Order: sequence, then C-alpha cells, then structure tokens
Amino acid sequence: MNVSHQTHAGLLAMAVFVLVSFCVAGCSGPDQPAPVPVVKDENAFQHALDSINALIVESPKQAALYDYRSQLYLAVDSLPAATLDLERALRLDSTNVNRQLRMGDLYYRREAVAKAKLRFEAAAKLDPKNTQAKLKMAEIDLLLRNYRESMDQVNEALRIDQHAAHGYYLKG
Repeated sequence: MNVSHQTHAGLLAMAVFVLVSFCVAGCSGPDQPAPVPVVKDENAFQHALDSINALIVESPKQAALYDYRSQLYLAVDSLPAATLDLERALRLDSTNVNRQLRMGDLYYRREAVAKAKLRFEAAAKLDPKNTQAKLKMAEIDLLLRNYRESMDQVNEALRIDQHAAHGYYLKG
C-alpha cells in the first residue's frame, strides 16, 4: 500500500468515524436534532454520501443513519431523496419527535400540506408540550383558513411557553 492510498484510507476512516459520531450523538436521541451537514462541493457530498451508504449497508435497521442521509440530501436540495430517507427512518422509529417535525417541514416544503399536518400532529401526540409542533399546526390551519383551530393551537402553545415569539407573530 503506498503512502497516498494509506492517507486516503485514513481520511476515509476518519470521515466514517465522524459520521458515526454525529449519528450516535445527534440523530439517535429523541430530543436532539440531526446535525445538518455542510456540503461545500460535489466531491464532498459524494464522499459523505458514500460513507453513510457504507454505514447503512452495515446497519440497515438504524433509523438515525437514514435520518442523517436525509439531512445530507437536504443540504443539496434533493427533496425527493430526502423525503424517502426520512420516511424510511420514521418507519424504523416513529417515536422521535424532532424527526416527525422535520418530516412535516419537508412535506410542507413539497406542498403536501395534509401530510405535513399529520406529522406535526404525530409530534404533538408524542410530546404534548412541544410548542414547535403546535405552532406548525397553527400555521397550517391559518393556511387552510381554519382560524379558530389555528388560534386554539397558538393559545395552547403560549400557555406552555409564554415566550414563544412565533406564537405572538401568528396571533397578529
């Protein structure tokens, strides 16, 4: 093995270690958001994608890996691929509140409002005191002109956290 190949192998091993560390520390905890990867160019994206794909092959039942790959796809605005991976992560573990919220946000970005609302409702059901879920549902209700339901959600969120500035914004 020549020095260049050893250096490349060492860098790859380090990248995989960092990826696993991010996934273990950032994706698996129910209250921790997945780290959003920084992708500076196509080579960096492809390298990160290859690394995470290798980890997925080794551990195909690890929801956090699909979650992380979805964040990687989001970093390059590949919404369809991000959606598929986040859906797969939720099929493996539907109890992660932040993952439910991210799925709702992704559906909302893709203009699938009904699906987005279902994910925000799922997040609120998992964590009834989650003001973010309640305010996101309120936004959708405003969009759908369900004003009463929207203000009910906003008021409930503000009872939980009176400093939730977005709630006051939604109230007008």
